[in-house]
Amino acid sequence: MNKQKPASNSNLGSWIPCIVFAVIAVVLFASPIHSSVKTVASPEIDPADLATTSRRTPLGDPPLTKINGFQRDCQDCHKLFKSGTKHNDGKLQHGHVKLQHGMNDDCLNCHLKEDRNKLRLHGNKQIGFSKSEMLCAQCHGTTYRDWKSGIHGKAQGSWEKYDEKRTMLTCVACHDPHSPAFPAIKPLPGPQTLRMDDVKKHHPHYDSSLMQWLNEDESHSEEHEAHDHE
Repeated sequence: MNKQKPASNSNLGSWIPCIVFAVIAVVLFASPIHSSVKTVASPEIDPADLATTSRRTPLGDPPLTKINGFQRDCQDCHKLFKSGTKHNDGKLQHGHVKLQHGMNDDCLNCHLKEDRNKLRLHGNKQIGFSKSEMLCAQCHGTTYRDWKSGIHGKAQGSWEKYDEKRTMLTCVACHDPHSPAFPAIKPLPGPQTLRMDDVKKHHPHYDSSLMQWLNEDESHSEEHEAHDHE
């Protein structure tokens, strides 16, 4: 008579992964859906605050102004009208200009008297408006040095200093040359993570949601240990 062979243990072993996955699925299904860590809502940000364009649009070379429907450069008017003895009183077409540039309180310190389509360097040398950074460099040498090395101002196109795609915004693309100081800029809110929350709600030592959560967990553990010792 043929004896029946006992069932192989390999069949039982093939079920072990299925059993393990089934247990994990039950545990995950029974776990809370949402975390108990408190978080705060992300604040809304105006898209305009994220714009990557320059703060100002530099003037052309030479600068053009529309007067009575016609495009005029500086010299079109200045060759007809003589400037007054006070060059910072903002008359006629320059009423919007408020000269607040420290000790530099005279228009002809920067603008060439004989040709207003040019800028004036020391020694009455002239340059075009497209090279205005050379004028700024005469008084702001260290800032110009930092701008040339890429640690001041804004680079676009590439981080590589000698990349052909890289362009640096000029001084007047950010600063108003007549009033170069920047107004106060409100910083944008930081990212919302488990490590951030309203710190006023918590003890100063536990200044984040994550730390508060960990503290509560440690407190529960200490309570259980104390109860076990009793």
